[in-house]
Amino acid sequence: MKTKKDKKSDGTRIYARLSEAEYSLFEERKSNLGVSSSSAFIRSCVLDKAIHSVPVDIEKSRLSAKLSVIRGELNRIGKNINQITKIASAQEKKGLPTDELTKLPTQLEQMSILLGKHKLAIQQIHSLL
Repeated sequence: MKTKKDKKSDGTRIYARLSEAEYSLFEERKSNLGVSSSSAFIRSCVLDKAIHSVPVDIEKSRLSAKLSVIRGELNRIGKNINQITKIASAQEKKGLPTDELTKLPTQLEQMSILLGKHKLAIQQIHSLL
């Protein structure tokens, strides 16, 4: 095992080589305790201190992941609206109505419906959190 004095703090860094089996056991025990930080896990073992971990609520994690997907979709919808607006503005300046301009009200209505659905889904998710 090697140690190295860390220049940025008063701490000492420890490097250890573990076999695959040892590392697997290390990760398993760390995971069972709900600890993501290897440093916190090692400190608790060395100092015989309890590990303060926050229990993970699986349902909240799933809802958070769904919310992240919805946010991504909303961002894409917003970008589409911006693109449509730019096209409409450019065509209007040229004085040339195009197929895109005639489709604009329908597309905006569809996007508005999607935004409404996503807004409702987000409200439902927030009420569960």
